[in-house]
Parts: sequence; structure tokens; C-alpha cells
Amino acid sequence: MMSLGLLIQRLIVGYVMFYHGSQKLFGWFGGGGFEKTVSGFDSMGFPMPKLMAGLAGGAECFGGILLAIGLATRPSAFLIFFTMMVASFKVHGDAFSARAGGMEYPLTLGLVALGLLLIGPGKLAASRLIPGIHGKCFTRTLLG
Repeated sequence: MMSLGLLIQRLIVGYVMFYHGSQKLFGWFGGGGFEKTVSGFDSMGFPMPKLMAGLAGGAECFGGILLAIGLATRPSAFLIFFTMMVASFKVHGDAFSARAGGMEYPLTLGLVALGLLLIGPGKLAASRLIPGIHGKCFTRTLLG
């Protein structure tokens, strides 16, 4: 049951991150695309807004895909966690409620990603199909 729960978390968070990342990078799903994302990052005062927009969009889009299928789960979860913490405190830090544009939504996504980073992908993951890559080395390296 634990692996099924982790699969559900990976699929939902992975899809949501892919959705938002592809809005930022490609303008899919009604998003503004990369140039609008760069402009938004610039207006929020991010240094090197083109680079930061690419990193955030890439972490969301491609990290979301990897998270959903359970491949490179821990590195992907780390990138999503980090990106969502930046979004929570830098972009949405003036309020908590999502209705007020606050951090509630990105904070929740980030903390679920943190849980996946700490626990791992579970048994229902693509990484289980590739001999030698499943393990806890990323978490051990990160957390000691």
C-alpha cells in the first residue's frame, strides 16, 4: 500500500509540475511561454531572469515528468522542492492563503516533493526496471 500511495503522490505532483513548467517554457495549457516567464522573473527582481526562468521551468516540466514515472525521483524531488520553496517565499510570501495569492499551493507541492525525496519512489517506479540505479545515494549524499 505504501508504494501505491507514493505512486499516487508522484503522479499527481509530477503532472502538476509538468503542467506549470510547460506553461512557462512552451506556452502550453494557456501559459504565457518563455518570454513572458522571463519578463515575469525580471519584474520580480530575480538576477539573470532568463537563466532563472529556464531553471525553474525546466525543474517543473522535466522534473515533473521524471517524478511521475519514478526515474531519478530523488534528484527530481529535490529540484521541485527547491523551486517551490523559492516560489513560496520569494513570489508568494506576502500571504498564506492561495485565494490571496499566497504560498499555500507551492508550499504544499514543495513539501510533498520533500517527502518523496526522503522516502523515495516506492516499488512502482521506472527506476526499479533499471538495474543498479535504484538506491538511496542521493539522499545519503544530501543529508549525510
